[in-house]
Amino acid sequence: MTCASCVNKIETAVKKLKGVQSASVALTTQRGKFCYDTELTGPRDIVEAIQALGFHASLMNNKDRESRGYLDHR
Repeated sequence: MTCASCVNKIETAVKKLKGVQSASVALTTQRGKFCYDTELTGPRDIVEAIQALGFHASLMNNKDRESRGYLDHR
């Protein structure tokens, strides 16, 4: 991800997934925060949608979350 256009492309694609209410990607940290209905979609669906665009995406583990509290999923 190298520019604001990339951010927009990811946010737009993820928002199209059924159950996704919001998507916010930060270019500087290359991290995203997504709010979604767990009965309609899941984190792996979001990762797959981002990867389908040609970008790298992976889930954060608990250790990552502890060191980056601002990315907590709610």
